[in-house]
Amino acid sequence: MKKADCFTGKRGFTSRKELFLFGLVILALLAIIFFFPREKTGDIIATVYYRSEEYTKINLSQAKDGTILKIPGDLPVKLKVKNHHIRFVDAQCPDKICEQYGYIGSPGEQAVCLPAKVGIIIGSDASDVDMMAK
Repeated sequence: MKKADCFTGKRGFTSRKELFLFGLVILALLAIIFFFPREKTGDIIATVYYRSEEYTKINLSQAKDGTILKIPGDLPVKLKVKNHHIRFVDAQCPDKICEQYGYIGSPGEQAVCLPAKVGIIIGSDASDVDMMAK
């Protein structure tokens, strides 16, 4: 009896080893599809806090480049939006450490100006978590 080649589709599994490997490949594919986390899509939201209270929220996904947000107070600060990211650009605090954070824009990132009591936390409207730990 002549064996059919693998392109005709007439040949079945010839051994249990082949059947086992085929099943293992299928299970691995199913595990990848169902168990690995998928990146959630949604708008990126920057929540700005002043004196431990929510001051405002900025939708970074829709904000125009160059948008400046002024936070008044004893030590006023300015925040700038660029390429869906935000940063401190002009803080009246003495050390200016907050300006060195640079642009932030990924969920879980945060920047703080302690002397001015201003903080920024980046989140997503599709996120299930409030904060991420690294």
